[in-house]
Amino acid sequence: MRRKHYRPIGYCPHCGYRISPGRCAECGAVVERPWRVHPRIGRTHGGRLAALFGVGIVSGWLMWWASPFVIGQAEPWDGTGRYYVLGSALCGLVAALFYPRFFYLAPVAVWLGGISYAAIVYRSKLAPGDPMIFPPCCGVDLCGFLPAMAGAALVFGIAKLARGTQP
Repeated sequence: MRRKHYRPIGYCPHCGYRISPGRCAECGAVVERPWRVHPRIGRTHGGRLAALFGVGIVSGWLMWWASPFVIGQAEPWDGTGRYYVLGSALCGLVAALFYPRFFYLAPVAVWLGGISYAAIVYRSKLAPGDPMIFPPCCGVDLCGFLPAMAGAALVFGIAKLARGTQP
């Protein structure tokens, strides 16, 4: 079955209009081949998400690693201060800097970093026969979601205000 209407097969890389290969009538840019991705998302979408997850996982890992040196406890929430809350917020903020549009994924990455540290490093440091109870450990670590989300949402709000739109 044939289509009744002509549908262009690409996007102009500068103004985002759908066009076929050639010259864009709006901005005059030359489109040499059809674009299969939307120009506003672009090809950097996956790279920026990978950076967000990578930095979030590394920062969650580092928060757990630094816990014995900063507060003297192996688990970040066991200290008497605000280390876990402020650390989670800072980790979420730093991870969301790479892609403020998807700020809600930063706490997931921070949580994955903390859980991977607990599973790989912390578990190997336990004495033989001392069980590590994973469901409570994962659940307690979820308490860092709210501060990490607050830090990431702060980045999102600042990015929205910087572009001149309301958050």
